[in-house]
Amino acid sequence: MKKINGFTGMATKKSGDGHIDYELWVNARGDFFVKFIDNKVHTNRPGTHSGIFYSVKDYADRRDSNDSIGNPAGVDETGAVVTPSDNNNGAFLKAVLCDLLPPRDIG
Repeated sequence: MKKINGFTGMATKKSGDGHIDYELWVNARGDFFVKFIDNKVHTNRPGTHSGIFYSVKDYADRRDSNDSIGNPAGVDETGAVVTPSDNNNGAFLKAVLCDLLPPRDIG
């Protein structure tokens, strides 16, 4: 994976206060991935997130859905597909995808 240098996104959370800082990465095939780097919220115990890469293509069509993404699978630093047990990843991913991509034209 290669990081897209010079880009750090800031996605407003869908519920609750604060935002998620994220990076954009690309693999050798040209597929884009996001990686959460920080949960910015004014609390002593912010929600945690996993340091893995989530495919933009695999989850893009769910960004405007009222349904939860759930517990998404991603790729770790070794290239292995993993599904971390952290329950914040789905909500954080939805917020990031809504920030990164335009709204879907549902019609």
